[in-house]
Amino acid sequence: MEPSSVQKLVDKARARRVLFVLSTDFVTGDEYSSKANTGHATVQEGISKGWHGLDIGPESVNQLEDMIAGSKTILCGATTITAGYETAEIVSKYGIAYKFSYVSKGSGSSLGLLMGKELPGVAALSTK
Repeated sequence: MEPSSVQKLVDKARARRVLFVLSTDFVTGDEYSSKANTGHATVQEGISKGWHGLDIGPESVNQLEDMIAGSKTILCGATTITAGYETAEIVSKYGIAYKFSYVSKGSGSSLGLLMGKELPGVAALSTK
């Protein structure tokens, strides 16, 4: 059987000794609303029909806390798992923003900056 695209990415990351982390549990809800009934699910259990994955769960938070505390450089971003905003919120919530040279709520802009692209806002601030 041909490996999935996701598995190919995971294998490529591992071959390059890149730590690739996926959530192991999730906060779930019966709707996308602040009034939703919430629950919990693990990867093994799966998310119940009619419910949605809303956020990472407590096991995943603990795993990420340990990894963040021992890291020099962290790059986070995925289309539906996490993005710059959520990562910045976690860093702020746990009071570790001072350990980073750059914390951004815009993952696309962060990646552009890391790739050496000139960002208009950064360029404007750099000339002041």
